[in-house]
Amino acid sequence: MIKYKYRIKTEKEFLDEFGYNWRMVVRYHFIKDMDHLLGQDIEETYYIKFLNENNRLDFTKHLYFSFKNFGWFRFSPDMIKEINVGINYNEPKKLVYD
Repeated sequence: MIKYKYRIKTEKEFLDEFGYNWRMVVRYHFIKDMDHLLGQDIEETYYIKFLNENNRLDFTKHLYFSFKNFGWFRFSPDMIKEINVGINYNEPKKLVYD
């Protein structure tokens, strides 16, 4: 069974994808007050309510997450990286991270 986890993209990923003005290009904007979230995993307890029938994050909903008492933040799909954590059947019992 394939399982997914999610994290906030790193600054390098934002720069590579959106260019130098990435903070203003991504939907909802990524303000400097959110910099401490760059690259952080999103705990499943925060996003489980946003999963669809395929157990993947449903980006059609408004995504709000809280991070370790930093408050609630609104996220767009272009701020989040989906990581496929599954089994590589060519090499049994080895986890593969995309």
